[in-house]
Amino acid sequence: MNDQAIEQEIQAKGLTAPRITPEDIETNIASEHYFTAADGARMSTHGNHPIYNLDTGSLGLLTFCVLVLKNGFTVTGESACASPDNFDAEMGRKIARENAINKVWSLMGYALKDRLANALPTGPVLHTPSGAVFDEVIAAVELADIVALTPKPSQGATDGRSHSPEGIVQGRTYAPEAIEAMEKLLQQPMPLVLAEPELSAAAQDVLDERRRQIEDEGWPPEDDDRYIKRELSAAAECYVGAASARDECPAIWPWAREWWKPSDYRRNLVKAGALILAEIERLDRAEAKKGGAA
Repeated sequence: MNDQAIEQEIQAKGLTAPRITPEDIETNIASEHYFTAADGARMSTHGNHPIYNLDTGSLGLLTFCVLVLKNGFTVTGESACASPDNFDAEMGRKIARENAINKVWSLMGYALKDRLANALPTGPVLHTPSGAVFDEVIAAVELADIVALTPKPSQGATDGRSHSPEGIVQGRTYAPEAIEAMEKLLQQPMPLVLAEPELSAAAQDVLDERRRQIEDEGWPPEDDDRYIKRELSAAAECYVGAASARDECPAIWPWAREWWKPSDYRRNLVKAGALILAEIERLDRAEAKKGGAA
């Protein structure tokens, strides 16, 4: 079973959780290069293999595929033919590429798992203050315990504290000066730091797809400004309604048929989200131009 057959089975079973698809693999490849070991030996100044025997020897039967990924990382695949009579250059390149692609699956699978494992909730994250501020907060928390748990003063006491020169609460001892300092601190606003939340895997996928549409497909934002008849949102609607890569191009698809590229349901939703984002950005730019003109 090849990668496409596996992908079709996944889609048929409705498995829409984040995953790597064959399309993701192909999209991540910037360029690919093929050569035999004999080709490499010709360009090398090392080794002792006779130049005249390179094509008929074992080096000519070893084919390499080098895939250059978009981040610049290189992945290699090899294909070695045992019998010279069976050697076919095109077949060797196909097998070498398949072996290289298998390595890309592992790399991108690891990257996805790492991103999912480190994903944080989408709401605001409360960071614990550090250093001296942290010490002050701890002191204030302890003071809250004192205010709630200190016994009522005995007869004759007028300052709200016990007769002891030190406040003793739940076995802990505080000097009167420390209690007074913490009482003042408790009346002040507590320094809380709100950190920007990290994006979920779904949100990151939409932003990555938006970047891909701009950088890889060659559709910069200024080109989007031409689509004033809601073409971007119409295209998004088409992808939302596409359940799989086999769906036909809808009648309301606003562009040429060759630009209709459906995939699995989740991937289609990611594309739709990126197109919606592009439409919102277009509306914001149009509104900003109106404001500037005014």
